[in-house]
Amino acid sequence: MKISSDLFDLIKSLGKAEKRYIKLSLSIQKGEKEYLKLFDVMDGMEIYDEHFIRHTYRKEPFAKRLHAVKNYLYGLILKSLRGYYAGKSVDARIQCLLQDSGVLYTKALYRQCSNTVNKAIALAAKYQRLPLLAEAMAWKRRIITTESFVGLTASDIDKLIAREQSVLDALKNSSEYWKISFGMLIMLRKKADVQTPGEVKKLDSLLQSPFMKSESRALSMEAKGHFNYICSTYYYAKGNYRKAYFYAAKLVRLLQKEPALIIAEPNKYIDTLNNLSVLQVNLKQYDDSLKTIAEIRNVPGKYFSDPSEDLHVRVFTRSVELESNLYIITGKFKEGIGMVDQIRYGLDTYGHKLGLEYVLIFYFRIAYMFFGGGQYHKSSEWLNKILTMPPVDLRTDILVLSHILNLMVHYELGHTDILGYLIKSAYRSMDKAGKVHHFEKTLLRFFGETLSENPSGGDLVKAFGTLRRQVEKIVPAFYRKRTFEHFDIIAWLDSKIQNRPFEELVREKAGK
Repeated sequence: MKISSDLFDLIKSLGKAEKRYIKLSLSIQKGEKEYLKLFDVMDGMEIYDEHFIRHTYRKEPFAKRLHAVKNYLYGLILKSLRGYYAGKSVDARIQCLLQDSGVLYTKALYRQCSNTVNKAIALAAKYQRLPLLAEAMAWKRRIITTESFVGLTASDIDKLIAREQSVLDALKNSSEYWKISFGMLIMLRKKADVQTPGEVKKLDSLLQSPFMKSESRALSMEAKGHFNYICSTYYYAKGNYRKAYFYAAKLVRLLQKEPALIIAEPNKYIDTLNNLSVLQVNLKQYDDSLKTIAEIRNVPGKYFSDPSEDLHVRVFTRSVELESNLYIITGKFKEGIGMVDQIRYGLDTYGHKLGLEYVLIFYFRIAYMFFGGGQYHKSSEWLNKILTMPPVDLRTDILVLSHILNLMVHYELGHTDILGYLIKSAYRSMDKAGKVHHFEKTLLRFFGETLSENPSGGDLVKAFGTLRRQVEKIVPAFYRKRTFEHFDIIAWLDSKIQNRPFEELVREKAGK
């Protein structure tokens, strides 16, 4: 039987308040509560190990029927979470009203059922939750039919039919935009830009849909959101950042005019602000980007009286990733280093909610900012956190960049005597990950052969110049900006060739 970590993953995703609520709910259940012991065991584990549970707790009743207890506990936790979130989101409130309507209908309390359905309709309409609004309208029709249209005129019936049809039309319309958006995401998920004529033609074909002729064809705010997102993503993929920015900013304004939509889907608003901030950096609107990041941080307090932990986590990850990226691109490494305590706090507070990918990104960003700020020992400390992780857990792109940055750090520290060892270690690690390509081989050869000979003066400058030309030849011009803006090895090579500070060259490039 395949071992499932679903229960473990669910438990590890829980916040403190959720755990308190769940344990309180479980404690009032009747009978033996062996599943509570299993909850505590899994909660205390860092990595799921079913063999460890079966062996260490083999005398416990739950271990003897572990599969059944896991399934039972999984169901109980979800049931408790439904209660916990019942009034915490718009969708949950509407769904509760619809469930109540079902109960009242079963009891033949049609007047009460109708009143409850009307509340669901009003709430779904206010927050433009079209699928739930369609469901509530279907309940309205069912009640009216059951009561044989008592008290309704032909005009009333026509209005109800017309309203339900308009909701269904808006749903279908939104679905058409979603299909275009989804097609674009599928096309661009491996790379964010297009280059070949075939890729450009395929991307252009997505905008040939009649629904993309004009925003006026979008029948709901959700559809309008899709329209502007599709346009912004399209122009971003083609490298037209100014037009991409126009549609991203327009989408932000649309959402800000409808606070109810932000309350219903705060993650969508945060992601929209995230995209706007990225485009502002691409357009060198750095101060505006910082203002957008500040708006992301304001979302919990501005729109919610009791924001969820998940919302705080999303705000933390998005805002820190954006701000650290801005400081890296603009060469403001000291300002970036000033964020380290904030990042540490976020990792300590939300670590149980963050995926390993974000942890690795933040570790690398911190290491890179210390490198840019000339604090090489600190940079090495954070790189070691990445390089000592089990290889199976690492994102290969971060693994490669970490090894290369590690070589640069130790070169700056004057540790040329250990470069050979570090290169062998880097090669083994990259080879296992399948990431030893021409670019990586060229850099490893430079550190291993050229720098190990300890060239000096003009010979050293010449060696760095040769490597620079090789890197530019290996990496196509179109990729260079996106490849090196977060890891600017070209600026580092120029700092050696021109004998100027790395930070100064990065700032100079950002200002052009």
